[in-house]
Amino acid sequence: MEKKILSFFVMMLFLATTTYTSIGHTNNNIGSSFAEVLDQSQTWEDVCQFIPDSEWQEFKPTIDNLNRVEVKVAQWFGGSPDMELTVEKPLGNVLTSRKVAAINIPSGSCGWVSFNVPDITLIIGASYYIRVIAPLGSEYGWGLASNNLYSQGISSKDPADWCFKTYGNYDPTIPGLTFSIVEFMLPEQPPAAGTGWGLLEVDIDELTSHFQLKEGYLNVYTNDGWVIPNMYINQVDGMERLSTYFRYHSSPNSGPEMAPKISAYIDFDDGPKESFQDGDRVDYQLDEVLYYAEGFSLEPRLQLSNPPPVFEFFPFIDTWDFTKPLRKGENIQAAKNQCAPMGVANSLQYLENSYSTITIPHNHVKGQDGDSSLVGQLDEAMGRYVVSRTNGDGCDVPMIFDGKFKYLQDNGIEDTMCHKFQGNQHFGATPGDYSAYGSTAKDESVNNKVTFNWIKEQLEMCEDVEVGIKWGGGGGHMVRIYGCGKTLGKPYLRYAHDRTQAHPGPGGTIAGDNVGLETAQVYVEDLDGDGMMNWGSIDDEIVFAIAESPIRLIIKDIWSQIGIYALLKNEADEDVTVNWEINIDAMFMFMGRTTSDTDEIASGEELTIKTGMIFGFGPATITVTVNDLKETYECFLLGPLALGIK
Repeated sequence: MEKKILSFFVMMLFLATTTYTSIGHTNNNIGSSFAEVLDQSQTWEDVCQFIPDSEWQEFKPTIDNLNRVEVKVAQWFGGSPDMELTVEKPLGNVLTSRKVAAINIPSGSCGWVSFNVPDITLIIGASYYIRVIAPLGSEYGWGLASNNLYSQGISSKDPADWCFKTYGNYDPTIPGLTFSIVEFMLPEQPPAAGTGWGLLEVDIDELTSHFQLKEGYLNVYTNDGWVIPNMYINQVDGMERLSTYFRYHSSPNSGPEMAPKISAYIDFDDGPKESFQDGDRVDYQLDEVLYYAEGFSLEPRLQLSNPPPVFEFFPFIDTWDFTKPLRKGENIQAAKNQCAPMGVANSLQYLENSYSTITIPHNHVKGQDGDSSLVGQLDEAMGRYVVSRTNGDGCDVPMIFDGKFKYLQDNGIEDTMCHKFQGNQHFGATPGDYSAYGSTAKDESVNNKVTFNWIKEQLEMCEDVEVGIKWGGGGGHMVRIYGCGKTLGKPYLRYAHDRTQAHPGPGGTIAGDNVGLETAQVYVEDLDGDGMMNWGSIDDEIVFAIAESPIRLIIKDIWSQIGIYALLKNEADEDVTVNWEINIDAMFMFMGRTTSDTDEIASGEELTIKTGMIFGFGPATITVTVNDLKETYECFLLGPLALGIK
């Protein structure tokens, strides 16, 4: 990647009037809120020059609008007709103008006069012209500086430049960033504000386009310190936005009122930072979002977790990212406490989208409790207690396994995928493989825990992964993982879920059923040293992870001796039963047209399948079918031999 540092430094503007003293100045400073700012100027005066008719000054803006122009002028006759100022592009084509009476112009010597012209839109870097018009019968002068002090344009007295200032409105906030206060909803309690949690949502296209970078690292410093450290932003198919949660107050419930804005210093460039200090701040408006994401476990969440800490980084070189594309339908709105069946449904939809060997018979849309949707079928299979979209319980680990495996068996697809998991000590999980309804999930836990390397390995094999999070205040949540990485050695995960599940709204309505879907990123460093990954907060931990993949059979080779031979390999993590067939289609085929059988292939092992004696002549097509895998080859039959198989 071409090395390019494009940090965004936000400067506080000091708006001067008559005391501005810079020479030939191009001002790129911006204010701390949407406001008028000085753009172009030339303020040095060698002489207050008489204007016999009109004079003009070229300028090139760095702001895309103009709302005011100041010129340093004088009048020597109080009865002069009004002075007129125009802005033209090109010369002679007036874009905006304003007149000022002689009585409002300094007498005797030049002074600054403001012309509040009607606002116009400008093209940054293009040439525009300020013209001051002295009508017949007037006596006006304009401050003039010799020696070409303004380098961005010429004038009617070139190489001299006239005295001027241009102003425009500038929004210093970086496009594509939305900050929010996070309110949490706990069972039987109203939404809790002042929680100490904030949310940043990034529109990836807007941010990267603004900085002209395809990828980079976003850092944010607020009153609480370096609250968003090295958030990796890159362009991934289907990932239009990326969110992260951060510490908004130094401690939960630290004030009776929440500020409507957040003051932040923001930097985005193409490399991660080992340290990050405060800089010039910009105020961002704060939205509000409701976080209500529960259902991994049968117990409720009774207490909020502490917000994420401020991290420290060290000069490690271990920085990488692996993120899978997201496709339509792989993250759907969830009912109350439905995260477990929804996580499994999202995963099954991913597998169907990714592999032709897997067909899921139910559509993945919103649903519940046995209806025709995929998640509704899983609801019923898991035995989740459901009254309505706003009234239902969660699921523990045995319910998740049993329901998932039952759904696969009921729909005749249990032999199309294999399963494994880590984490066997929480929410009903126990050590050892878990078998039910014709499927087995292999326990690959490391010291009974979930490891980052295991999740990484599954993702890199394009398997799907869901993780179960145990909230520090009780209960838990389940999300689908679609990416992972490290920044200077700090591990993170990318996940998709519904942060605002359906819940009761005013007057018996359903709230939260059309908002809250997000793709987010979280650091998962072990903050408390217990060997378990924390989920951003020191109070929350990843206690369970399950991965699914298609049962992967490949045809490694095919050849001919006396008959046709094919070498199969089982690359799945479990033994596979294979129904296979070799069919030979030729115009002159006298023996051995079709051979079929059923065999077992152990995990990681190979199997050679073969026909009996064949006999034919001429061009032929060989079709090898192994379960849902089908490969076709061309050859030339010469009696019992197949020549040139390809």
